[in-house]
Amino acid sequence: MPYLTIQGFLNERFDAPREVLEQGWVEAYIDEVSAGTLWIGDPLRPTASEGCVIEVPNGFYRTEAIGLRDGHQRVIAKLRILPYDPPASFERGPSLGEVSTLSGVIGVCDIENFATASPARGSQEDVLSDIMYWIGQCNFGFITLRGVGTTGMSYLPIDGNGSGHVWELWSEGRCVGMEAEFVGSP
Repeated sequence: MPYLTIQGFLNERFDAPREVLEQGWVEAYIDEVSAGTLWIGDPLRPTASEGCVIEVPNGFYRTEAIGLRDGHQRVIAKLRILPYDPPASFERGPSLGEVSTLSGVIGVCDIENFATASPARGSQEDVLSDIMYWIGQCNFGFITLRGVGTTGMSYLPIDGNGSGHVWELWSEGRCVGMEAEFVGSP
């Protein structure tokens, strides 16, 4: 069954054998980068030092995912972030390292913008309270910091031990995005 969105896949509820979907990448969210950084990491530890960060031009970026189903569980096997209008061709570049999460979900945002906007919301505890509230409502979505305009973070559930490897994505000699893999072959 083809999925038009990753949200449609994650909402599906029936038993199925463990398999990584072979339909390819499905759009999940659109994030705006206005401070020149893309970050992937644990939404409950939203700092540049906790996760993987790259510098990119400002603009809109699409988060795409490949799903994994295992019985009732629906999670993300792979995730990539590219410009909204991606280059015709790109490839994996240098490794950025490992990313891990204790919350069972992975977040994507412009971390510099998020860090700048967070104090306007209140204390670090207020920000984490917002994040935990939204994750508690649904294991995927877009967190908007209340009272701070459209600054936010998209988040999706991942498989396995809560960690994955992250690479830069390159096109025409420059970094254009990143890709993370959270599970190997089933």
